[in-house]
Amino acid sequence: MTLTLTIMLAMLVVLLTLVLQYETMFYAWKLSDQMTFMPTQARVMVLVLINILAHFVHIAFFAGAYLLAVKQFGLGSLVGEVDSFLDYYYFSTVTYVSLGYGDIIPKGNIRIMASIEGVTGLILIGCSVSLIFLLWSGTGVMIRNTPPNDPGTRPQYRLRNCAKTNKPLVTRNS
Repeated sequence: MTLTLTIMLAMLVVLLTLVLQYETMFYAWKLSDQMTFMPTQARVMVLVLINILAHFVHIAFFAGAYLLAVKQFGLGSLVGEVDSFLDYYYFSTVTYVSLGYGDIIPKGNIRIMASIEGVTGLILIGCSVSLIFLLWSGTGVMIRNTPPNDPGTRPQYRLRNCAKTNKPLVTRNS
């Protein structure tokens, strides 16, 4: 039962981080697309900063899940100097970016959560890097599908990869 609870808690956090990452990437790209008055380098820097902040929030979600798992549900423990939320955040950061220093070690079922966080961090950091590359290389363009002043319809945007094909990479209503 405790393993099931651990996996459910981890999957809930993964779902939250996926939604946050998707929304962050979409709105950061849209913002970047609207900052045409800035040089590409400055727009890339803004996109990088927004993505870094989003990853800090992802890490905080996992740190909170570790805190709940250990303190509330007794699903395991973190062995090492763990006295505050900041220590859980530190462990979560090391796990999310797959550093694995080893000064804080998960014991019990939360080891599963730590492995899920490592895979999640790897994938989401890869998503951020790919978005930044699309902007930096100039191969991705946000295109508005609907006319800007079309009453009664929500604007729809597509992210196009102009280098290879005219097919949309992402289609989204704003």
